[in-house]
Amino acid sequence: MLDEIKVHILKRKGRENFSMRYLDPFTNRHCERSTSVSKQREAEKIAAKWEAELQEGRYRKRSRMS
Repeated sequence: MLDEIKVHILKRKGRENFSMRYLDPFTNRHCERSTSVSKQREAEKIAAKWEAELQEGRYRKRSRMS
């Protein structure tokens, strides 16, 4: 099921940096994150690394302590 995850990069209007997002197969919602780079080639590399982490189950969202 985790093999279905595909990360896409997109350029938001009015933003300098690229964003990346994927459709969460469990919640059926889009999860989005900034790449923090403004070059498309670098953004694609960062998105590929994030996709690999998601598919292998290594990615954990940062938890917030109250």
